[in-house]
This record gives sequence, C-alpha cells and structure tokens, in this order.
Amino acid sequence: MPPERHRNTWVAALEQERSTCKLQAFGVLAVVDLADDLVVAASSARHPIATLYPGQKVQDVFGRSAEQMIAGIGRPLGPSPACIGRFTSNDGVDLLLLAQPVREGSQVILEALPVGTMETPETALSDLRWVDEQLGAATDERALLQAVVTETRRLTSFDRVVVHRLLPDGSDVVLAEASNGALPSLQGHQRPAGSLSSALRAELQQCESRFVPDVEYEPQRLITLPNRPDSPPDLSRCLLHAVPQACLDFLHQAGVRGSLSLPILVGGKLWGLINCHHARPLGASYALVEKSRHLASMLGKELGARLEQQVEATKHRVEAARDALLEKIARPDFTERELLLSGSELLEFVPADGIAIICEHKIACLGLTPERADVRRLAHCLGPLLTPRNGLFVTDELATYFPRAASFSEKARGLLAIRVSPAPATTILWFRRSTSSIPQLNGLDPRACYLTDLAISPTSDLDGLSESAPPAGSQAWDPYLVQQANLFQERASFVFQQRHIQALNRQLREANRQLAELAETDPLTGLANRRIFDARLAEEWNRAQRDCRPLSLILIDVDFFKRYNDHYGHPAGDSCLMEVAGAVKASARRAGDLAARIGGEEFALLLPRTTVKSAEMIAERLRRSVLELGIEHADTPGGRVSISLGVASTSPHCSTVVTRGHLVKTADVALYAAKSQGRNQVHVHAL
Repeated sequence: MPPERHRNTWVAALEQERSTCKLQAFGVLAVVDLADDLVVAASSARHPIATLYPGQKVQDVFGRSAEQMIAGIGRPLGPSPACIGRFTSNDGVDLLLLAQPVREGSQVILEALPVGTMETPETALSDLRWVDEQLGAATDERALLQAVVTETRRLTSFDRVVVHRLLPDGSDVVLAEASNGALPSLQGHQRPAGSLSSALRAELQQCESRFVPDVEYEPQRLITLPNRPDSPPDLSRCLLHAVPQACLDFLHQAGVRGSLSLPILVGGKLWGLINCHHARPLGASYALVEKSRHLASMLGKELGARLEQQVEATKHRVEAARDALLEKIARPDFTERELLLSGSELLEFVPADGIAIICEHKIACLGLTPERADVRRLAHCLGPLLTPRNGLFVTDELATYFPRAASFSEKARGLLAIRVSPAPATTILWFRRSTSSIPQLNGLDPRACYLTDLAISPTSDLDGLSESAPPAGSQAWDPYLVQQANLFQERASFVFQQRHIQALNRQLREANRQLAELAETDPLTGLANRRIFDARLAEEWNRAQRDCRPLSLILIDVDFFKRYNDHYGHPAGDSCLMEVAGAVKASARRAGDLAARIGGEEFALLLPRTTVKSAEMIAERLRRSVLELGIEHADTPGGRVSISLGVASTSPHCSTVVTRGHLVKTADVALYAAKSQGRNQVHVHAL
C-alpha cells in the first residue's frame, strides 16, 4: 500500500475531482515527470494493481526510475505506446508497463496492465507470417477481407469479427464477417450517411485502436496534483483511453460485452474498421491488441498495394479509351457530327451515369440524362463558361450554377462538360446523379466497392453522437478523370480546329481561283478577256522571237450583230454570242492556242507555231462551224448568223521592225477587208 502521505494526497485529489477525463479501469494510467520521477497524475482505479498515485515517485514503487525503465528498451519513445517490460511493484504485483511521451515537456504517460496469459514470441511470429501468406494468396478483395476476419477471429477468439467499409458520404457497410453464432450476423448491414459526428470521425482517424474488455466498466478519473495544471495530456493513443458512454450503451444493447475496434488505414487515410465483438467480458491482454493491430496494418498495406494496381489498371484503360477515340477523331473523314455516335466510347474513359453530345441543333443522349429540352438549355447556358481558353466546366452540384437543375437532380446532379469545336458548336456533357438515388444491389451499396475513395467518413447509429445527415450530392469527380477529359478536350479541339482551318483555306483557295477566273475570263462567254489576250500576245510574241517560230492571229466579228440585237433583243444577243464563243473555243485545239473575247461581238484566236496557211484553214473551218449552228438572223442576206474573219501571220525573228502591234493591226485590216467585201468570209493579209 502507498505511504499515508500519498494516500492522503490521493484522497484529497479524488474528493476535489479536479479532472473530467475518464479512463477505463482494467489498468492504471499515470503521468510521470521524468525530471523528478514524480507521478503528477494518475487514474483513480480501485484495482489490485492500482499502485501509482499522484505525488509518488516511480522508483519507490518499482525500485527503479521511469527514466531507467525507458532507457532499458534501447530506443527513444515514439508517438505510439511502447512496451517497456514486465515489472514487479513493491506490493508484489507483476505488471506490464507501456510508455509514450507527452508532446511537450519532459513528461511521459505510463500504463500499468495485468500481465495476463503470454504466448511465446515464436508462436506470435508464426501466426503473423501465416496471416501474411493468406492475405497475399487472396484472389480478390472479397476473399482478402474474408481472410482477415477469419484469421482475426482465430487468433483472438472473439465471437464476431467484421470489416466495416467507411464511405465518403458518411455511410458504412459490413463487407466481411466471421462469427461463431454467439452474436447476430451483421453481414451486409448498412448505416445511413451523417450518423456520426465529425469529432468522433477525426478521433477514429487518429487513434490506433479502441479496446474495451468490459463495456460495463466504471469510468475512472485522471486525478492530478493540486499544484499541477488541470488540462490532461493527449490520451487518444492510450490503451486505457475513455470510450464515449453512447458507444458503451450501443454495444451493451447489441449484446456485446467485450470489444476491439481497429482502424484500417490505406494511404494514410481511414478506409474502414475491423470490429471485434464478444458476448462475455474479456481479460485484459496487451498481446491480443498488439497482434490485432498488426493484422489491421497488414490489411491496410495489402489493400493499398491492390489499390495501386487497380488505379494503374484503371488509368491504363482510361488512357487507352481516350487514345482510341482521339485516333478515330484524327481520321480525315471524321466530322464533329460523328461524335453523336460515340457516346459509349466517351463513357469508357469518363465513367458517368449518362452523357449528352450536342452538335449544333442535333443531340444524342446515352444513359441517365435530363430531358432534351433541358440539355439544350443547359448547353446554351454553358456557352459563356466554355471559352476557347478554358473549354471545360465541372461541378458536383449543378443547381448551384443553374437553379433549374434542381428539378432533375436525381438524374443529373453533377456535371462535367467540354467543348471540342466552336464551329460547328460541339459540346459533350457527362452527368452524375444524386447519391441518394443510387439503387441497392444484393443488399450492398454499389458505392461500397472496396478500393474507391479513401476519404474519412465512418458512421454509427449511436445516439448523442450523430449529426443531421448531409444533403445528398453527386459523387465527386475524380481529379484524374477531370484531367483526362481536359486533355481530350485540348487534343480534340486542336484536331477540329486544324480541320476547320484547312476547310477555310480550301474555301479561300476556291474563292481566289474564282476571283482569278473572273479577272481573266469574259463573264458572258467564259473565254479569255482582253487583258489576258494582250498578256498572252506579248508572251507568245517573245517566245516566237526566241524560238524562231511563226505566230498567227485570227480576228473574228459577228456579222450584223447590232441588227440582231435590235431585232431579237439583248438576251437573245447574249445567247448568240455564247454559241459563237463555243465555236471559237472549239477551234483552239492545241495547248498553246488562246480563244478570247476582245470586244462586244469581236473575238480573237491566237495561234502560236502556226503558219499563215494553217491559220487560214482554221479560220475557214470556224466560219463554216458558225454557219452550221443555224442561228436564225432574219435581218441578214443569208438568214443565219455568220462571222467575218481576218487572218495575219508573221515570223517575229525575221524582222526587228515588225512588232506585235503590227500583227494586230494587220489582222484588223484583213478583218475590215472581209467585212467590206461582203462579210461571211475569211481574208488573209500578210505583214
């Protein structure tokens, strides 16, 4: 028993009830100041092992100081409780001591536990190795979780062991269970969102375990010395830390007397819990807790490894689907309108509940989407947001931006939208519905897939610890998928933009060609105009001089054309000129020949490398061709439209005095002679 002065200090502190921190009673917790080896606070456990009291020195109880005990483990203390060994108190009680440092100052927390039944280290190591092999051999996540609960129950002898998956929305579901039938089955049991406070969720994230050998324990207070601060240190990692009364009441009502809860951490975040329940009180066993912690840690690591594999596989599938669609879009014959038929491919790399593709006035929908009128209205409202600089819009709560969306939130609460082409305006919208409308499959929430979101969100039905359920929302868009959608938008926009630029260039080239034709041809007859005739005449004259070859010119005039216009009208006159022009053009048979309209009813044939005799033959053939057209002309001697032709030919290399102007003048003189001598004839005049 402690000396009388210590007992008096203890009783006085107990009567004052200075601390409100309540602890479990299967051991004793003490806060020790290493500087003077003094117990400055201790739990008020009325227990045979209650040998530590405020005001005592540890050395007086165990024959050595707390600092000496800690030094014996050969390493510094870490944030988690460390077992520093088995010690016998001055009352002859064998105790197991755990120690952890207080964050500030020179204090440590000691927990004194009954030694209990100890298994050999060899057995414990063999068991853990076996479990590790079983986890590695599991073919899928269901088998993995089942192996954990089976092995945990075998090693700890709890009546029931379950794995709770804690979902991002604050709900949870039991995914695996091993039981001996002493307690009711919880397999597939679900709890609604928002049934556990944020504070308790944060505590579950931080603590390593919650061990309650007997839920009917009497909570003990942490009593401090009168001259010490009232605020206790952080006891969340202690094995003896307090359990909320509501948790104890819930366990008791469920027929549970002994409980162990272990967090499953994946990637440093709370993924779920291993909950172990027993229908009878348990003996206090540090070895049981530590072994179970190892199992939870092994499960977290295995889940993490499988998560990484699944994430990589998902990324590979998403990127392959994206690249395949981009390759399809890059085909020269692919158009924006063909995207209307690509809904299933777009859902391959951005999974969603539904998709709508809008190309100008056409809409294609697949899956769960709003009505077409709402889709069209939404796309119109998105126009200012989907700019060329940023062609992507994403939200988990569409009604925040578009109040009308509240009317169809069950179909489309979240939206991811991209614009891939401004002309024609082409937009792709992926929809996600409200989480509250997701159906149940075989008693399990489909969102409870094992390796989805790692957000912390445990839940419980405990009275007094619940919060009002948060409003249902859309499942958050994964940042990776948003990134892939953005990348697809940039690449697809580039392809369509380049194609649009190419189409504009083709249109520009065609317009330039047409402008060039307008500038070079006579708009009525389609023959070369006077400007082109003059340019070609100069070009062919120079070529004839250089190559020492002849050059011939035929000038043509429609006989009595003014009379024709006066008698038949100008439209008929235009038709007449077009038919004559056809005959003139047909006479320009060789590649270098040029047929041109050089005046109202005047035409010209420029014939490179053509002698005067050949030119005369061509002129005569053309004269007959026009007559054979049989165009009626009542106000002419022959009754049909005819032409007069003047032919001139020269060899430019033979004389430096003769110019191309002489050639034109000579042909014009010949034409005048043909007209003055009765028309409808060919007249040749040599230079």
